[in-house]
Amino acid sequence: MDVRLALSDEVRRQRINAERLVVVARPRHPQVKRELDLETYLAQEHILVSSRRRGFGVEDYELSRHGLKRRIRLRCQHYFAACRVVSETDLILTMAERYARIVNRLFRNRMLPFPLKAPDYDAYLYWHANADADPANQWLRKRLMEAFGRG
Repeated sequence: MDVRLALSDEVRRQRINAERLVVVARPRHPQVKRELDLETYLAQEHILVSSRRRGFGVEDYELSRHGLKRRIRLRCQHYFAACRVVSETDLILTMAERYARIVNRLFRNRMLPFPLKAPDYDAYLYWHANADADPANQWLRKRLMEAFGRG
């Protein structure tokens, strides 16, 4: 889940669903107990997943609205890799709940509510305008929207 950037006119999008943020931590994390309060969350070192080399994640924008900042120790491009690192370190990760449930089946990481009242974030399906009329692409978009209960 990345920060939404400006799109060119050639990129189309359709809203798939709204995602809630969760925090992922290894099962025996020494500071993260049954519940995760904001103070403990901010005291940890974090992984930021982003396709960009610089900038913040959606959770950082939400924190900044409240004058807060977290300590990002590692930046990577894939949630699977980030969840693997979480399973073997004391780093924690904030991500979309639906994907967290899927990926963390392999790692058995714990998922806790994001410790700050935050709005759900919209998730989108993107494609290039050249694919608008392509039957295979239309079929795939339709199946994806059905899978998310939007078709």
